[in-house]
Amino acid sequence: MSAAGVVIVGGGLAAQRCAQTLRKQGFEDPVRMVSAEPVIPYDRPPLSKKFLTEGAAGMDIDLKPEAWYSENGIELILGRRATRLEPVEHRVSLDDGSTLTYDKLLIACGSQARELPTFAGFENVHYLRTASDSLKLGAELGNGAHLALIGSGFIGQEVAATARSLGDEVTIVEAMASPLEHILGAEVGRQIGGMHLDRGTNLLTRAMV
Repeated sequence: MSAAGVVIVGGGLAAQRCAQTLRKQGFEDPVRMVSAEPVIPYDRPPLSKKFLTEGAAGMDIDLKPEAWYSENGIELILGRRATRLEPVEHRVSLDDGSTLTYDKLLIACGSQARELPTFAGFENVHYLRTASDSLKLGAELGNGAHLALIGSGFIGQEVAATARSLGDEVTIVEAMASPLEHILGAEVGRQIGGMHLDRGTNLLTRAMV
């Protein structure tokens, strides 16, 4: 393999684990990781739980310390978004006009939160996908606010439970008859819904936005 090495597009868990495994298995050519976020790879599950209440000062969510990347020869290209892929030329273009050539490419961009056009432009409407999103939402909680959550998936329920623990009023708007019914079934869904009701959360089911 030539010196172009491996380019990893994405800065999440899969991207970090790929880089770690390559080095662990003795891969010596360049490894470059491109991430649209300006921070080193971090763990996302805490974003809807403890990180909401404690933030960056209260807990460390980095998958590896920053020094680990330089020690293992992993080049981090942070705050840059991949905009174009030319597979025949083995080339990736970034949003600053620069390009990266590669021998092997891993596309590990992850997913994005589905944005609703109806709520575009409102400062009090939040989406939760990144650490920055979590910090912004967390700053709104615990002040006696009324938080409305669209959807009762795992992340929505975790945010609801966190907000209730801080004393905020919470309403969950769910299109199905009960939370997670499509995954866990109607009976378990009703039990989960009952737990939220017992904790004072308003649960609106069969409700469409």
